[in-house]
Amino acid sequence: MNLDNVETFLYVVHFKSIQQTADALFLTQPAISARIKALEKDLATTLFLREGKYLTLTEAGHQFLPFAHQISQAMHTSRAQLRDLAQTAALTIGTTPLISEYIMPKLLPKLTAHQIKHVTLPTEDLLTEVIQHEVDVALMMAVNQQGIQQERVMSNPIQLIAPLNHPLIKQQNVTLQQLAKESFVLFESGEASHPIFAAVEATPHIALTTHHVTVAKSFIKQGLGIGFLPLLCITKEIIAGDFAVIPTNHLTKLQQDIYLTYRDEAKVTVIREVMESIFT
Repeated sequence: MNLDNVETFLYVVHFKSIQQTADALFLTQPAISARIKALEKDLATTLFLREGKYLTLTEAGHQFLPFAHQISQAMHTSRAQLRDLAQTAALTIGTTPLISEYIMPKLLPKLTAHQIKHVTLPTEDLLTEVIQHEVDVALMMAVNQQGIQQERVMSNPIQLIAPLNHPLIKQQNVTLQQLAKESFVLFESGEASHPIFAAVEATPHIALTTHHVTVAKSFIKQGLGIGFLPLLCITKEIIAGDFAVIPTNHLTKLQQDIYLTYRDEAKVTVIREVMESIFT
């Protein structure tokens, strides 16, 4: 049974006219008549009688009418549910490059029940995508943007790291003056460390500036400088004994925490739950 024919039947019942039904459905009168004839053939019965310029239901038509309503309602309900399912199943997650490298490998395996699209973008571009509803949920640093909601989901302190043989490793309460004499490998996240030197009116010597954390770690490991790096990307190396941390909490506490960033609360729940299961 063709569902379009059932819908057409209900329109004819409402208008009692082939012409008005054709106008309402933007079809020709012959097309409407053909649909009704096809439905009558499927049901092996006559559904309408012509009385003057109007059509009226036969007894069989009256009996079929409630079933036609049920068929139509079921069709509309199923279409709506399938549309909602398609919308909720597809989830676009955006992350910055650092988060893509160090968090997404832990996150994505726990989202296999969902249809996921993942994009990696710089912070500014990622924020634009969230604003424009191109990205449902972003994992990124703190931003201040009207209409955007953020929830802190992971602490990510910035640590000053150095090779294991660096003389400042064993020293207690390193001073800003001492740090100002060091060579630094500056990762993009390390830009937050600049203000700590303002108190002594000193500018650190920058041996290298890079946007690639792997490059920064390689240069620090080779002894070309010390550097401020997010704990997120150096935890394994610290455990493995590749680097050591020079404590600076007595000077300042640097943070680059990670936030769930979104506009629509409806699509955040699944990511929030997974993040909590991984990092709490």
